[in-house]
Amino acid sequence: MAITRQQLLRWGGLALLLAALIWLAWAEIVSQVFGLGLALIMLWVGTLAWMVWRYRLSSFLRSWNRWLGAILLTLALLGLLAFFRPQGIPFRVSLEDFTLGGTLGQSIIGDQR
Repeated sequence: MAITRQQLLRWGGLALLLAALIWLAWAEIVSQVFGLGLALIMLWVGTLAWMVWRYRLSSFLRSWNRWLGAILLTLALLGLLAFFRPQGIPFRVSLEDFTLGGTLGQSIIGDQR
């Protein structure tokens, strides 16, 4: 079953609309928990949905070690983002009270005091 361009645009548009609605409704909470790591989380959700839909679950189970490595790399990136504090106010949300990795990234790197 091949993905047509129209299906890809339809599902991509739906995903963007859903992400925008979530951002508008829970912008402060979501950005506090995930920070810029929200882009990584959205990429993961999209990739996993595509893999399960396109290749079934067997492909995921066959190369589990690569997926585990990618998950660990994502967590490391969230931890790395947690070392940085943003300046300014993007998208109506004040990020000055927390880091780019959010509280999830801070919990990965531990207490820095």
